[in-house]
Amino acid sequence: MQIKKELIEENFKRIRNLVIEVSENCNLACLYCGLRDNYIQPGSSERNKHMDWDTVKLLLDYYIPLWHFELSGFMQFFTIAFYGGEPLLNFELIDKIYQYVEKNRPIDFSVHYEITTNGMLLDKYIDYFVSRNFVLTVSLDGDKRANSFRVDKNGLESFDRLQNILINIKEKYPKYFAENISFQSVINSRSSVIDVFAYFKEVFNQRPLPLQVSMFQLSEKTEIHAIYKNIGDDLRLSKQERKEDFVKFALRDPDISYLEFYFKEFSPYYIFNYSNIDKINEKRLPTATCLPFTYKVFLTVRGLILPCERVGFNKPLGHVAKGKIDIDFQQIADFYNQIFNKYRSLCETCIHTTSCDKCFYHIDYLSEKVGCSDYESILLKEKHIKRAKELLMQNKETYLALINTNN
Repeated sequence: MQIKKELIEENFKRIRNLVIEVSENCNLACLYCGLRDNYIQPGSSERNKHMDWDTVKLLLDYYIPLWHFELSGFMQFFTIAFYGGEPLLNFELIDKIYQYVEKNRPIDFSVHYEITTNGMLLDKYIDYFVSRNFVLTVSLDGDKRANSFRVDKNGLESFDRLQNILINIKEKYPKYFAENISFQSVINSRSSVIDVFAYFKEVFNQRPLPLQVSMFQLSEKTEIHAIYKNIGDDLRLSKQERKEDFVKFALRDPDISYLEFYFKEFSPYYIFNYSNIDKINEKRLPTATCLPFTYKVFLTVRGLILPCERVGFNKPLGHVAKGKIDIDFQQIADFYNQIFNKYRSLCETCIHTTSCDKCFYHIDYLSEKVGCSDYESILLKEKHIKRAKELLMQNKETYLALINTNN
């Protein structure tokens, strides 16, 4: 199976999510930040630019006419997400984009606005976001100790200031807070999943999205190893030591996760939802990499076009520069086909073929050596069968929990 340029071009035209890096700058200096010296970063070492209006307007002017055309088709909504750095440091551009899009979008075409923020400036702009129904994702790692790696540029912890801002918003706009604000938390060496969930339940009556510190493309200067904590390992330890808390906060049981992996991998009858029925015997591309622009387009401050915000900047798929959008769909197709062909034989012999979650951007795909840290030979199938049987025999209720997981 080879990717054709026509598919990529169609994806690019019909995306539903545009992520805009509004600013490279940030008012915090979190110790595990992906933009610090912990990671190998291509390009300029000084990441402090703001997105300029002319760059983002070029891309908006490409998509807005397509929205008018698409009203006769299936796509009648679009999401614009603002990203950073800290996007609120360039609030003027956020407002300018909002005003421009609202003025020029089709009347019956819905545009949603989202922001990922560290929250330190929310008290200044919250009235604006509430009145325009923005959706906010706030980065907060839990209580004071859990959040202590999130410091400002003077090394001062951000927790007390941010918690006060959030509590004030919750009191002033309780409905908006419950419906439009969510949290993401990096699990680290000073936290545990259960304690983080307990904090959010008690203080905000919410459940955060738990994340891990990235261990990809670490530099020689890295401090990440001392900060990193594996979420799966933490959950297994928590289940053994604090089973009551584990159940109380309805965290994902590692045994259930393992059994779900087992059935996904080895049962020919596993279907995640009804839309997958016609894909049971469909051939899969190597790795779990999304096809380019299947879900979103990410535009960086420096005009790079990327498939999403979770990949490195060293292999852009296009550029917005010098008054035009420069993108070669055939070149993109050739690049992806080259990488997929490179990994095809490895993936075909891996036990994770149908449950893989590894994007090739998160492995050393440019290396001459073909490898993957998650690779397990299909010859280990019997080992997984044995473990699955043992888990089901030890706890028969686990199977009932498993089959109800996605209901």
